Amino acid sequence: MELQHEDETERENLELFKLKDKEEQMEETYLKKSPTLEETEKSSGMAENITRQDSNTEKINIEDILRAMEQQSEQEIWQLKIKKNKWKRSICSREKLQIHKRIKRIGERQNDLTNAADSSEDSYSHNS
Repeated sequence: MELQHEDETERENLELFKLKDKEEQMEETYLKKSPTLEETEKSSGMAENITRQDSNTEKINIEDILRAMEQQSEQEIWQLKIKKNKWKRSICSREKLQIHKRIKRIGERQNDLTNAADSSEDSYSHNS
């Protein structure tokens, strides 16, 4: 019964790993497509310079600045998510290692029981 439960948890862990890998791939593609922090800072700096030069286009430039700030915050959020997933993955790998150790111990106990049963049968047959 315990072995069946461990098999189920191992399957669940494998499914989690697959989902995390898929999520990480999506994050990587997002980060490749999103501008870097320097690019967003440059674009916001350019927008501020243009605003100072011409007061008629002030509304448009403020929107540019807000857009650049929003992109920067989105990128920071994704970076935090990546750190969180790496942290979770390290926990999952530790749990998986513990599960493998449990399976190994159960296998060793079964071997010990089999060996003990064989040796008791041998000693019983010799005594008869």
